[in-house]
Amino acid sequence: MYPSGMSWTKFEYLRRVLWEIDLPMVSEEMLIHLDLGAGNRPRNPFNANKLLACDVFPISKFTAECDYIQCDITVELPFPSNTFSSVSAYDVLEHVPRWERRQNQVIFPFVNLMSEIYRVLKPGGYFYAVTPMFPRSSAFTDPTHVNYITLESVNYFGGPSHSKHLGYGFEGSFKIIFANWLRGAGPFDPTSSLANQVRNNPWSKISILALLRLLRRFLLTVLNLKPTHGLWVLQKPK
Repeated sequence: MYPSGMSWTKFEYLRRVLWEIDLPMVSEEMLIHLDLGAGNRPRNPFNANKLLACDVFPISKFTAECDYIQCDITVELPFPSNTFSSVSAYDVLEHVPRWERRQNQVIFPFVNLMSEIYRVLKPGGYFYAVTPMFPRSSAFTDPTHVNYITLESVNYFGGPSHSKHLGYGFEGSFKIIFANWLRGAGPFDPTSSLANQVRNNPWSKISILALLRLLRRFLLTVLNLKPTHGLWVLQKPK
């Protein structure tokens, strides 16, 4: 399970640091992944065995070689509960309205989406999200951005202080694995499989380049350069 001689507190701290520099510590077998708002570049950050992508655009605009479903994620996710080992949302949450009026009723699409993500995740499953964050200009420049997210926004959906009592309809309670500014590129995907390269042949040319890339991300974290996006890694409790 965990490295021998390492306490849970130290391991948890190490895992949070590694998340930030692009090295996920995920031991569970990832069977099926859902990428929300995939566009023509679906992501599979946990290298799951099967990838399913969804987007509001019709399939004629979708070029990826994976299963695809067209749907409006601001309404509901058309999947059974406890289906996915992991779900991702790259530059998606900022496009989901915080509130709308439908049929003379006020609804909260962003909160509803988070409830749906929680519902379709298997117990122990991960939600991975990258989004531009306040106060960086990237959060406001795109006129289609309607949801402004801060570092503290994640607390509504998980942790000991999550605000379920406010009555906005969130159904769930995520465990917050990581929530901070993104200074690397997040965990590996099939186009950035540095961990496998290093593991399979640590002294090959490509693995040396991988280690240099990993060192660069670590230095970016240490230097505390101003990033534009934030990273959430949330887990549905087992």
